[in-house]
Amino acid sequence: MTMLLPMPSCFLGYIMSKDPAFLFYYQDFLVGTDHMTNEEVGAYIRCLCHQAHKGAIAKLHLDKICKKQKIANSIYEKFVSDGNGNLKNKKLDEVLEQRQAYIKHQAASGKKGAAKRWGGDEF
Repeated sequence: MTMLLPMPSCFLGYIMSKDPAFLFYYQDFLVGTDHMTNEEVGAYIRCLCHQAHKGAIAKLHLDKICKKQKIANSIYEKFVSDGNGNLKNKKLDEVLEQRQAYIKHQAASGKKGAAKRWGGDEF
């Protein structure tokens, strides 16, 4: 006999929260940052992470991360303005959109499979 247990409450917040990951295309990253210093690369990856978390990065926040104008200028070329005073990296936006579409597809497939297995309407 199979017994289904309720999901522990510690997982509920994780499932409902924002996706904590995105695909990292290392070859594109290496080619796109080959001209940068290690300090510039570190600032760039931090800016990408902030964009993934917030949807965009404020210009002032990018300046704070970069600290030096030379570094900021190198990073600015990787971002475009969203028209609201924030900056976005186009490639990261595409990657995040693709991941969201994949997650939605997987969730729909899981619901369909569960309905087929357990009978009744889709969940």
